[in-house]
Amino acid sequence: GVYLFFLTSATKLHFFLGVFLHFITGADKKDKRESVIFRRDNSHYEKRGSEEVCIDDELPFDIPSTWMWSRLSSIVTVLGDGIHGTPVYSSNGTTTFINGNNLQDGKIVIKPDTKRVTDEEASKHKRCLTKDTVLLSINGTIGNVAFYDGEHVILGKSACYFNLLSGVSKEYVRLVLETDYFAKYAVSVATGTTIKNVPLAGMRNLLVPIPPTAEQAEIVQAVALALNLVAACKVLIMRSWTVWSAVSTMNCPLRYPKTGAGA
Repeated sequence: GVYLFFLTSATKLHFFLGVFLHFITGADKKDKRESVIFRRDNSHYEKRGSEEVCIDDELPFDIPSTWMWSRLSSIVTVLGDGIHGTPVYSSNGTTTFINGNNLQDGKIVIKPDTKRVTDEEASKHKRCLTKDTVLLSINGTIGNVAFYDGEHVILGKSACYFNLLSGVSKEYVRLVLETDYFAKYAVSVATGTTIKNVPLAGMRNLLVPIPPTAEQAEIVQAVALALNLVAACKVLIMRSWTVWSAVSTMNCPLRYPKTGAGA
C-alpha cells in the first residue's frame, strides 16, 4: 500500500542537529525551536521548544508504524537557494550559473546558453554543496530534481538546495519530491501570480515520510524495477503498433486459426 504512494506519480527516528550559518551562504538558519514529531496515544504530535501540538489533521496520509514523519528542516544540515541578483558573466569563465531549468532527471544539465562566471566571481556566491546535496527547482517550473556531483556551478534563486543528514537516502527523497503529494503541496504554499515560487519556509515545513534506512533502499529499488517494466511495456506496445500498421496497409484481412469442433 505505501509503495503505491511512489508509483502513482512516476522504530521511531528523531534527528537533532543545530547548525549556525552565516547569512552570506544564503541558507536558512536552523529554527531555534527544533521540530520533533512523535507518536502518542495513536496520534502524532510535534514539539517545538516547549510547545507541543497534535498534527493529525496536517498529515496527508497514513504510514507504517515503523516509519516517522519529519519536517524537511529536521533531516537536513542546511537548506537555502541561490543568489537573488545577477552575477558578472564571463565567456571565459570555468564556473556555470545554473537555475531550476538546468535540473533534469536527477542531473545538472549545462546548456549551450548557460552563462559562465570567473572563479573569483563564483567564490562570492559559493554555496555548501556536497555529495549529499539535493537540488530542486522552486521558481517558474517547480519540482525538477538533481543531485550535485562535483560540478563547478553557482546557483540562481530558482534553485533550492539542501544537504541531507546521514541515514536519509537522497534517491528516496527524490521519489518523494516527484510524487503528486509534493506537487500539490508546492502549489498550496507557492506565492506569486504569473510566476509561482515555493518559498524556503514552505520547503522547510514540508512533511516527509521517513522509513528505516534499509527500507528506503528497498523502495528505491522497487520503483526503479517498476519503471523499467513500464519502459519495456512501452517498447512492446510500439512494436506491436508498428506491425499492426504495416499489416493494415496491405489491405488484406488477417486470418485467425479455427477453433471448436470444425477446426
